[in-house]
Amino acid sequence: MSEPQTAARTKWRVVLNGEGQYSIWRADREPPAGWRAEGTSGSRERCLARVRTVWADLRPAGLRRRTAEGVSAPGAGVAGVVARQARRVPGAVAVQGDGFALSFGGLDELSNRWARYLRSLGVGRGVLVGVLLGRGAQLHAVTLGVWKAGGGCLPLDPEFPADRLRASLAATGARVLVTEVAYGLDGFAGRVRYADDPEVSAALARQSAEPLGGAPDPEDVAYVTQVPAAAGHPLAVAVTHRGLAHHVRSAVRALTGAGDGGTAVFASVASELTVAGLWAPLCAGQRVLLAPQALDLAELGEWLTAAGTFAFLVLAPGHLELLVRQLGDGGSAALAGTIVVAGGAPGAAAARLAGLLGPGRLRTAYGTAETSYGVFRAFGRSGADSCLRVLDDACLPVPDGVVGELYVAGPGVARGYPGQAALTAQRFVPDPCGPAGARMHRTGELARRTATGEVQLLGRTDRQLWVRGHRTDPAETEEVLYDHPSVGEAVVIGVQATPGDVRLAAYVVPRPGAQGLDAAALAAHCGRRLPAHLVPADLTLLDELPRDADGRVERAALPGPHALQVPQAPHAPQAPHIPQVPQAPHIPQVPQAPHAPQAPQASHGPHGPHGPQGPHALHGPHAPQVPHGPHAP
Repeated sequence: MSEPQTAARTKWRVVLNGEGQYSIWRADREPPAGWRAEGTSGSRERCLARVRTVWADLRPAGLRRRTAEGVSAPGAGVAGVVARQARRVPGAVAVQGDGFALSFGGLDELSNRWARYLRSLGVGRGVLVGVLLGRGAQLHAVTLGVWKAGGGCLPLDPEFPADRLRASLAATGARVLVTEVAYGLDGFAGRVRYADDPEVSAALARQSAEPLGGAPDPEDVAYVTQVPAAAGHPLAVAVTHRGLAHHVRSAVRALTGAGDGGTAVFASVASELTVAGLWAPLCAGQRVLLAPQALDLAELGEWLTAAGTFAFLVLAPGHLELLVRQLGDGGSAALAGTIVVAGGAPGAAAARLAGLLGPGRLRTAYGTAETSYGVFRAFGRSGADSCLRVLDDACLPVPDGVVGELYVAGPGVARGYPGQAALTAQRFVPDPCGPAGARMHRTGELARRTATGEVQLLGRTDRQLWVRGHRTDPAETEEVLYDHPSVGEAVVIGVQATPGDVRLAAYVVPRPGAQGLDAAALAAHCGRRLPAHLVPADLTLLDELPRDADGRVERAALPGPHALQVPQAPHAPQAPHIPQVPQAPHIPQVPQAPHAPQAPQASHGPHGPHGPQGPHALHGPHAPQVPHGPHAP
């Protein structure tokens, strides 16, 4: 993330709260309540180096004490809520999919068997389990079983390349992998169990279906989710049971009351956008319908229509635009009581549906793993448990209409980035408006608040963007391109293929003397290492990259991408040929706060500082709100 130009002259100090969580704070301001100076001050780099030295364990002090004593703090996590629904409606359908239907009672019993079986493999507190399963009967049972055994889950997408999956398991320190024979990985040093192995099935049958006893601590890790980083390698985010439960409770309150049909999940189970769909219906006693793993998105509208009316659907902008093309506005609106657009700026289809659906039925959401996947709120309602704040680089509020950076506070703030103490201290900072010792997440989103309380997102201070439902940094694709022996230089940007559908375009300069390099070979090279959403949809070979007088790449001068057909994931709509890079909508100039963070010019690309997705809004004075009426974003 870029820093303001004044950062080099700013003096900082290391601070910590009562839970032993570290951060840095400007030395010219007193630390917020519940925080104290550690004793180190000086440049940002000096303070962060100190944090790396002293903060080896990111767990809060209270959790470390309880772990040593073998006890947990009270608090109902998602697994406990689903178990209560199993006692309330044991015969109701909980999870349904291609050729199977699992009742709440059956899900509870199967997850209890998995918990006991996993415990016999050494899964317990602090143990991370990779879950590499398709959208089938075992997905929820295994995940619940991991939580009941005391472990945390690393969700993995079976459509990701094997190299990427192995790297994820190694980077996060997963010690056990539960998968299926079709997705088996070699080269994993931990224990591997196949959910469809007859021996595993027999071992599960021998386990008791009674509850294992105990419950996870609210501060124990529920999920480890990988997110993009500017360094070109994914970061892991530790999401606690407290944060996950907060997200799911918010979704239950806001989304499941518009019907009793639950929801459908057809996107990647490893996406930040999928969590509400996987768990909110179950916590409300409703079903989760899992799409077949091989579902062709050309048939998405037909499949959803045949499945009946849902309480809610969470859709990436590209999926919503696709459904409108397949079903029309009326057919799309009839799919669910509430439609949530997340993972990018809502497009024209969302604006039309907002008026058609009526107030409160079309919502936008801002949520990432760092904020435990975000919260959902009804229009015009605010709350103290989650807060969007637009601040300057001194963490002071900026006036309405002035650009600052978006910070998210409240119980959804994640633990941080495991193994990355300095980055955690830099991105999870003291909350001057929250409870004593609380933290907030610095999102990297440039934003402004209007006089009516609407928070408008204007772009990012880094290069992250949403591509086909995944938060993405083009640096990861650039890193893989540079690994090709014939590539001398590479630049990757985001382009808008169709409304709501952002793809990556790559520009490559061959290494001097390289022979036979072509776009198809580079696409194949990327496809072996990267998930489909990170493989450039367009690849252009250039003799040289355009540069300004200072030698920086002028992304605005790059030629329009030339279409290159590359293999696409089954869950992503196909992009047509893109003859020219579309420009983002014009954004009027607004006054800047004296210390408002500025987006680096090098990250703008041909779309200007707002990227290909343009600006969009989060409504309400404190939290993401619901667009309504024909003028919704």
